[in-house]
Amino acid sequence: MTTPRKGSYSLTVPIDVGTAKDTAAAVKIALVDGGGRVVQSQIVKTAGKQPSATFALEEIPRGGLRVLVGPENADDDALTKLQSVSVTVPSRTFAQSARATLNPIVIAPYYWPWWGNWCRTFTITGTVICPDGKPVPGAQVCAFDVDWFWIWQSKQQIGCAVTDANGFFQISFTWCCGWWPWWWWYLRTWEIDLKLADEIYRNLPPELKVKPIPFPDPVPDLRAIEALIPPSRMPAKLQPAAPARKRFNVGRDLEDKDNLTALKESTSDFLTRAEALRPTFAALVPQIPKIPIWPWYPWYPWRDCNPDVIFQVTQFCDGEFKVIVDQDYSQTQWDIPTSYNVTLLANGDACCGEDTPCGDPCLSITHVCELHRSATDQTSGSPTAGLAYPGYAAPGNETNADRPFAGNIYVQGLPECMGEDVDYYAVDYAQYDPNTNSWSAYSPVPIAFLGAFNRTYFTGSTTPPWTTLSFGPTNVAGITVYPSRKKLEATLPLPWVCFGNCHILFTWVTSSATWADGTYRLRLRPFKEQPPGTLVLQQLDPCHPDEPNEIIITLDNRPWPDLAHVPPNTPGHPCGAGTVHTCTTEPDVDVEAVRLIRADGTIEPILPCGIYQRQPGDALEIDYAVDDPGRHLAQYTLDATYGESQISDLLTGTTLNVITADAKGPTYFDALGQPGIAAPDWHGGRMTVHIPPAEVLLKFPVPCCYQLELRAWKRTIVGCDLRFLHDNLTEYSFFY
Repeated sequence: MTTPRKGSYSLTVPIDVGTAKDTAAAVKIALVDGGGRVVQSQIVKTAGKQPSATFALEEIPRGGLRVLVGPENADDDALTKLQSVSVTVPSRTFAQSARATLNPIVIAPYYWPWWGNWCRTFTITGTVICPDGKPVPGAQVCAFDVDWFWIWQSKQQIGCAVTDANGFFQISFTWCCGWWPWWWWYLRTWEIDLKLADEIYRNLPPELKVKPIPFPDPVPDLRAIEALIPPSRMPAKLQPAAPARKRFNVGRDLEDKDNLTALKESTSDFLTRAEALRPTFAALVPQIPKIPIWPWYPWYPWRDCNPDVIFQVTQFCDGEFKVIVDQDYSQTQWDIPTSYNVTLLANGDACCGEDTPCGDPCLSITHVCELHRSATDQTSGSPTAGLAYPGYAAPGNETNADRPFAGNIYVQGLPECMGEDVDYYAVDYAQYDPNTNSWSAYSPVPIAFLGAFNRTYFTGSTTPPWTTLSFGPTNVAGITVYPSRKKLEATLPLPWVCFGNCHILFTWVTSSATWADGTYRLRLRPFKEQPPGTLVLQQLDPCHPDEPNEIIITLDNRPWPDLAHVPPNTPGHPCGAGTVHTCTTEPDVDVEAVRLIRADGTIEPILPCGIYQRQPGDALEIDYAVDDPGRHLAQYTLDATYGESQISDLLTGTTLNVITADAKGPTYFDALGQPGIAAPDWHGGRMTVHIPPAEVLLKFPVPCCYQLELRAWKRTIVGCDLRFLHDNLTEYSFFY
């Protein structure tokens, strides 16, 4: 540690710009102490006969100072790491006088073209949009400069911004190049780009796969590359293989000169060897990713004066932060100019600005859940009325057809188009009677069966820049109603845009215990509140002829609890706690009996946990039941699992026979192809699978404990989730 000389000092630093005075308008001059910290800095205009900077100093470190001269728009920290002009000022300079003037520092013509590009201001503008072209408001867009060396990636965040109501953003940042290589290296962290590594290693030529590919370090390491090269192809000057890259202590301040020396030597060794290796390696490996990375291109990223940019975009959507754009190496925007514009396409997790331009006030119901009404049969009296995906069952899509709904269902439309005269709206229902092929009169849906929902808004004038409004059923003038968007949105600060749940009209809360299964028609009645406390019915036309103000929905809620299938109503058919079997009959599954049929015709029952001797010519039969009283069975499977994660499908290569079933399946598509079955009814029943001796050897190949797993699914869409959530499982195990 140096002891400073204290007092009042003055240091004048003249600059000789030679013939470049018309090329560069200014430079930055900085004083740096022995620890590499900038003490003072000034920007000096280069016009005039003798441009200079004068620094007033309270103390002079015993180790002296360094004067750095570089581009005017470099910040102080960057200037110490760029290839600037440097002059040492020893402390003895002030031995005779407290005022010192240096000889003019000559800036060679070499520097001026470089310095003009070394630190520049870049501006990225753009929009983030959803696949349908709608804007994505309130999303944070972050730009990263990226560098690759073979399979390694380094990302440096260069700026972030939040999109406005129109999805627009602007990021401005200063970008510097001309770094000393060791500083560029020190300022970056590295990781393996797994996607790029997979593509490169998967497509290596056979001659480079003769030995196992070494697992690389998380930072560039030439040993992982040299290990791929056959010894006969290794350049002589690179033999033997590179030792481990010299390490420096990243946790130690680089004021430690030994640590700084280790950093310089480590970087120099790596870069020298990499450049010597590049021609040989590039000749051996075809350029798989068509991007300009080592070894197919020379690697001098510290001289890259135009950033190579990828973007990541996150958004607070549906109550959580989601990544909606995440670009990789294949999407890099190389060497962007100082003014750059980009359009970023968000994925399906984004919340879009959903408001639709409206003409005259109108009212339509457009969707049930996320399904447009055209995906649900709206034909009154049709056997599939109110079912989603009517007639979709086909090879490759065997189960996704004629699907009823269950649980809490949200219905969507165009609530923003109701107009200024609608303050509230009610929800009515009518029920279809298949016996008379008629509908009941409309009745209001009771408030207990209507749920609240939230809408999310981007409000650029608030922090955080989004807010949530709750829309729930209430009672006004004796009528159960929802508030219109217009009524609640008047409380929001301007500007705002809706981007979450904007088109939900109401939530229908259904269950088997409170709402009967069947087919229903739902509609809305809009009201204006005039005077306060009085509702006046409004008449609104549909927004589109194909989207009227009503929708048909069929319900099939499974009983819960299902009194037909709870103890003690389950003899020999256990369910509930301590079992894998759910106590429900929608659907219900059961392995009723298993038996061996010996080659001589002898039949030997197989009991759970029994041990049975294998004999040549054995056949096997399984009696099982799969049933859905709601007649919306989708599919079932019957497998034997054994050993370590091994499984046999017992329904392929075998014979299915009906005991008491309407159709044996095992898919809805298969059932529709069997006599007596018409959409949408399939309940299943009791069946037998016969496994002949040849298939027994394939499906039960080794002496082991085998577990039969019988699973079944209903076609129901539960709570707007398109997965098949109404399912059941039973298991039956034995030794064979």
